[in-house]
Amino acid sequence: MTKSKPDSTKNALVIFLEDKHRLRVQSQFSDSVEASDVQSLYQAFIEDTIAACLTVESADIFVAYSSERAKKFVLEAIENLKASMKGKCRARLEHDDIELVAQSEGDISANFESTFKRYFDAGYAEVVLIDCVTPTITQRMLENAFKVLKKKDVVFGPTLEGAYYLLGMRKLVPQIFRLIDWSNSINIYSRMVEVARDVQLNWEEIELWYDLRQPGDLEFLVRDINAFRIIGDETSAKATEAVLESLLQKLQDEEP
Repeated sequence: MTKSKPDSTKNALVIFLEDKHRLRVQSQFSDSVEASDVQSLYQAFIEDTIAACLTVESADIFVAYSSERAKKFVLEAIENLKASMKGKCRARLEHDDIELVAQSEGDISANFESTFKRYFDAGYAEVVLIDCVTPTITQRMLENAFKVLKKKDVVFGPTLEGAYYLLGMRKLVPQIFRLIDWSNSINIYSRMVEVARDVQLNWEEIELWYDLRQPGDLEFLVRDINAFRIIGDETSAKATEAVLESLLQKLQDEEP
């Protein structure tokens, strides 16, 4: 059930989980990696995504899960975060500030549209949707998306491969969902922009990023985690870093 009566300045930040995300994580590694290790990495992605969202104090957080299996990953990630986080983020977890919501039935286009409609109908001023395969997403990126929505109808977060890692709106725009084949990720971002222009929307994009659609994206992930540590950020993508180190060590140990 959606949080009741948000004030007019409150935003909704939605983590949208698709079962194909777990399969995408699997594709980044060779068949020699055990399924349990891949599941641990997927859960770490969810954990780090939630951790980043918790830093955005102006937004209520929701996780739209696609299956009971996905819900279990989320619940375990939340328990892990309760044990590791401190301060305001820990307090939000203790007060159950993350709400889990089952996705609607139907294809992905209809599901996206109903997700945005749910939170606009609930009274939220701005709604931002992200996935869980961008574990290096930061507080600054998320807050920038909401900042853009103060003056624009739509905000996009494009990826290097022509897809997207973030979509935000300050009003429901059905054409974005109904005129795009969301099941085809090839050049989907250019199609999103094309539709936004056709219906004369005010839109803006935030910085170019990635969401682990290609094997090479794993290198970006490792590079960015290293960059976080160099500048003294010891918390971003922390769970992902721990699992990656374990996986890479196993792969090295198995080499002849």
